[in-house]
Formats: sequence, C-alpha cells, structure tokens
Amino acid sequence: DIDVFCSFGHTKTGLRKEAIEVVEHFKKTMDPSLGLHIVVKSGMSQSEYHDTLARSRIVIDAWGGGDTTDRFWEGVGASACVLYQRHQVMTPNPFIDWEHAVSYSTTSELSNSLHRLVYGNEAEEIGQRGLEHAMRYHTAKNRAQLILDTVFAPR
Repeated sequence: DIDVFCSFGHTKTGLRKEAIEVVEHFKKTMDPSLGLHIVVKSGMSQSEYHDTLARSRIVIDAWGGGDTTDRFWEGVGASACVLYQRHQVMTPNPFIDWEHAVSYSTTSELSNSLHRLVYGNEAEEIGQRGLEHAMRYHTAKNRAQLILDTVFAPR
C-alpha cells in the first residue's frame, strides 16, 4: 500500500540528502487525487522500517558507507523496485537497469525515473525480476559457488 519509500539513517554520503529533497518535492507536487502513499521518514525502529519496506512498491536508495547498501538488498529482497544511486563497483551477474532495478547518477535522473515508475506500470515487474535475479545469483550459496568455480577453474 506504499508507493514510494525513502528512509536514510544519515544524509552525509552519496546523494541521500538530495534524494530526500527530490522525493519530498514529488510528494508536494503530485496530483492528490491519485491517492499515492509516499513515505519519507528517518529514525524508524527496525521493526517499523522492515514493515514499511515490505509494504513498498518503490524503494529509494543512495550510497552509504560504500556504493552498495543494505537498503538495496533489503529492497530487492522485498520484491520492491529499487531506485538506487548507480554503483561504481563491479559485481558478477550485475542487476540490469530497467530490468532488475533502476539506477540514477543525478537528481534529475532520479526525478525522471521516479515519475516514470510511479505513473507507469513497470515497477512491480522490475521488483519481481530483481528478486528472481538476486535469488538466482546473489545468495550466499551462489556467491560461494562462484568463488569456488573461479578458484578451481581449469587452467
């Protein structure tokens, strides 16, 4: 029942402060007759955060102490469409933009993608494909197998 969820523990890294501003502006300027439910909230208890996350269609993410964050993986695990600040690190079996998740590098990209996702019909499918991709390639078992296959590959 939550269309967009944006929550950060701090706003000193990445585009977190700017992401909150984009979502707040979207919330203030959207057509109220659409009945969208947008949550922008910090300082939540862990149980409130997880409950809100589980009910969210789109989750906003931005860098924390590094490029990838728990929020990215939690959003994917909740089958939400994760709208995330583009990672600068390489990962095996990457999430493909607009297939498994949606990335942005600027506030303009964030705003444009947020509008497209909220007013379009792609978010649910992207969220589901993101979860399926994570379950196929990014579980602890799958990552361990990748390491073993790489280390013990025939030379």
